[in-house]
Amino acid sequence: MSNKEIIQRLSEVLSPYRSRLIIAMVGMVVVAGFNAAQAYMVKPLLDEIFGNKDKELLSILPLALLAVFFVKGIFYFIYSYLLEWVGQCVIRDLRNRIYAHLNRLSLTFFHHTPTGELISRIINDVTLLQGAVSHALIRVLRDCVSVIGLLGVIFYMDWRLALMSLVFLPLAAAPIIIFGKKFRRVSTTYQKSVGEATNILHETIGGARIVKAFCMEKQEEKRFSGQIQHLFDTLMKETKYRCLSHPMIEFLAGVAISLIIWFGGLQVLKGTSTTGAFMAFLTALIMLYEPIKGV
Repeated sequence: MSNKEIIQRLSEVLSPYRSRLIIAMVGMVVVAGFNAAQAYMVKPLLDEIFGNKDKELLSILPLALLAVFFVKGIFYFIYSYLLEWVGQCVIRDLRNRIYAHLNRLSLTFFHHTPTGELISRIINDVTLLQGAVSHALIRVLRDCVSVIGLLGVIFYMDWRLALMSLVFLPLAAAPIIIFGKKFRRVSTTYQKSVGEATNILHETIGGARIVKAFCMEKQEEKRFSGQIQHLFDTLMKETKYRCLSHPMIEFLAGVAISLIIWFGGLQVLKGTSTTGAFMAFLTALIMLYEPIKGV
């Protein structure tokens, strides 16, 4: 399931918390603006203070930077706390809805559905959904706003270099998309495996007398061990994909940044750009890496 689909499906349960979401989004915009300001401040630092020996700016810039970090921290707390609060409210509401729905189902449903699977749906599946909610609400929204702000900085600094940088985005996005699909498939398999393991536990503990009466301990141990091994294999598959994706994305980002340094360095040497402008551009470009991964 894509981030867009997650947000669409959660729109109904999010509607009661719309006002807090709006406040949080305003906070995200402010934080993204300050992130862009931090990157831009590299230019006057190198060009005016170190280049032109501007003592007056030297006394102003550190205070301005301190103010940026202070205000940014306040707004970061506001939006992150509100989004986490909304996410927890959504999980609470979903658990209550699922439980209420189960209470209205017929006895036939309970006869055909293992108890462990139902418990897993309410506890484990919703807990996994909590991660998806946090990712969709916090990371995706925050990272989208950050990307917009930092893109504004790099285009303002040097639109030619910015366009060159964007050429590499599809290459960097390819492994993110590919491994993202694999992560979702593994997550689905993991949810099913947890449900099956929970069901085995429920049957074995609930039917302990039957297990002991028929001397089925070894059989049940083997069955549970097999399910736990399946869980282990699933988690290791997720680990493999995660460990593969990171170096691939890092390498592609390294290729892009290396070419940008070479081309931008030539412009500085020719005098068509300043050291401060190029370093501000490079700072914003490097800061773009994490939010683009999150989006």
